[in-house]
Parts: sequence; C-alpha cells; structure tokens
Amino acid sequence: LFGNLTLSYLKERPNKGAERTTQVLSRGRAQEAYDAARAALDRGEQVYVVCPLVGLDTEERDKKAKKSSEDAEDKYDFAGISIEADGDYAGENIKAAETHAKVLQETIFHGYNVALLHGKLNNAAKQQTMEEFRKGDVQVLVATTVIEVGVDVPNATVMIIENGERFGLATLHQLRGRVGRGSVPGSCFVLSQLSSSKHTVASDRLESLEKSNDGFTLAEEDLRLRHEGEILGLRQHGGVTLRFVDLDADTDIIEAAHEDARELLRYAPTLSSRATLPLRLQVVERYGNIFKEVSGG
Repeated sequence: LFGNLTLSYLKERPNKGAERTTQVLSRGRAQEAYDAARAALDRGEQVYVVCPLVGLDTEERDKKAKKSSEDAEDKYDFAGISIEADGDYAGENIKAAETHAKVLQETIFHGYNVALLHGKLNNAAKQQTMEEFRKGDVQVLVATTVIEVGVDVPNATVMIIENGERFGLATLHQLRGRVGRGSVPGSCFVLSQLSSSKHTVASDRLESLEKSNDGFTLAEEDLRLRHEGEILGLRQHGGVTLRFVDLDADTDIIEAAHEDARELLRYAPTLSSRATLPLRLQVVERYGNIFKEVSGG
C-alpha cells in the first residue's frame, strides 16, 4: 500500500529569512501575545491573527472550545483536531470572525487597520484584501487557514493562532511559516484552552510544534500521534489501519514486505497458484470490492 511512495527532502529554505520562534500560551496568558503584536505594529511591522471562530458567537464559541478541549483530554482521542484546511469551515457563517476582527480594531489594535480574510469571500475580495495587506495599507489580518500557503509578506513578523488545539500539526506548521520571511525574526504565539496539567494528544501536538521547526520531524510526529489514513478508503487519519505493523515503528518490516510484493507482481500477479491461494483469499476478504480481477467480481 505504501511501498511506492518516495520521500523528497528539501534541506534548504527557498528564502533564508530570519526564521521564527514559537510559543504556546494558555488562554490566561493571551495578553502577552497581543502585547507582542502591538509592539510589532508600533515598530512598523504587520500581524496575522488566525482564528477558528467562524460561525459561533462569543458565548457559544467558549462553550464549544471548552467542550472540545475536555473531549480531547478525557477521551485521549483526536477530538481536538477539527481544522486542517479552510474547507473545514464549510456550512458555518462568519459572524464570530467579523465580531472578533471588529473587537480587535476597537481595542487592542486601535489606530491600525484590521481586515478579515476567509474562504467564503469571493476571489476578487480575497485578492484585494491580500494586496492591501502586502502593501501595508492593512496592518492586521484576521484570517482563517486560507493564508496557510502561498502568502508571502516579509513585513509580517507576528502571528497569533487562537484555539491552537483545534488545528492539525501540519496546518499549524504551515501557518507559522507566514512570519519570519524577511530580515526581521518572526514570532508565533499559539493560544490554547488545554489544561497545562494534563498530557493529551492535543497537548503533545502543541509541544512538538513549540520544540521543532523541522517539517520532516513534525510530519513523523504527526504520523505517530494520528496514525496513517487509508490508501484504499476514505479515512484520512485515526488508528492504525494495518493489522500487524505500525508505519512509524516498523519501517524495516514494511521495506521487506515491499520487496516481497514486487516479487509477487513479477511472478504471480493474479495470485492464482496453489502457493499463493491463502494470500489471494485474504485479498478477496479485505479488498474484494476494489480488486475485481482477484475477487472475480
């Protein structure tokens, strides 16, 4: 299933910027992040605020965030991961994000221009907002994961990610890559609702993000925490899908199995011989609805 995947390692950044630091803060320390953002603005720099609050008013948002955190801690599952891309906001309205941007404009970032960017804007509006941010006419961009890739504003030096426990590790890593792209070091603050006294999958995810800037290291950690998805199926993560091996721990077994599979494809591609009959029956049982030639369907 995974043997034909090839890893390509990019060892150097395309733009050797000033890099960035990442700090995970509890909700009670949010003011530290916003103070740093305000200081950056006063220096003439720009700020991102990434928010997963689309579609919830303040009270409902707080209840849902608290429940999500409790679920992630009590069940030790993946309940905290609900946002991997901007498409995960589908079906929700933007009232809360608009409210959040308005509050920031009127309070912490008073005197600076705050704009809102999210996936439900039409392309022309998105491009206009981003162009205003690139030119510096907008100093604070409140956004969803629509800024995850392809956005390059070297003057943006601070990012604040609200409710960081709700984002996947890969998404968090991509998001923070939007700052520290120029000559000034970047700072990423991840605000979390999780209790600092409990270790959960979500807290492990945030701890990994704080400790490492290496995308390959984080990809391996993401695999360890969430496990692989299905190649022949719809599930993208959650639980080991192979019966006897773990992709994270059993690389040598997987490589050996891949060599065996190559030999089978060379000498017994339909598994029709007596020697391969047990394997054929297993394939029919597990994948007969996909491999019609083997199953006879």
